[in-house]
Amino acid sequence: MTRRIEEQKERVNQLVKSHALLAIKQKVVNRHDHIDNLTDRLDHRRQLLFMKKREKLNNLTFRLKSENPNAPLEKGYTRIWQDQQWIKSAKHLDRESELKISWNDGDIHVNESSMQQLYNILKL
Repeated sequence: MTRRIEEQKERVNQLVKSHALLAIKQKVVNRHDHIDNLTDRLDHRRQLLFMKKREKLNNLTFRLKSENPNAPLEKGYTRIWQDQQWIKSAKHLDRESELKISWNDGDIHVNESSMQQLYNILKL
């Protein structure tokens, strides 16, 4: 009888261990699923962050291109320089000083001898 009790006791211990093992296995599976879920969420957030950064970069690139001070030169306009300053108005032009005319593909310097001819052409 003692032997039989010992066998039953051993069987109960094995069942307890197997139940505990199943519970541990289930916890491991649950934790693994939780980690997979967190990994998916992290990946999604990373993708959103990169999309936002890419969009911001595209916006800044567009702004940089649209605010390019040489854009008018690329369209065929010129820029007048005098004493290393950009002359934006005829009233700021000194008729006695040399000037430089800039195009997209280069510059020319206008000296005093050709200034009067240029002023006559431009009717300043």
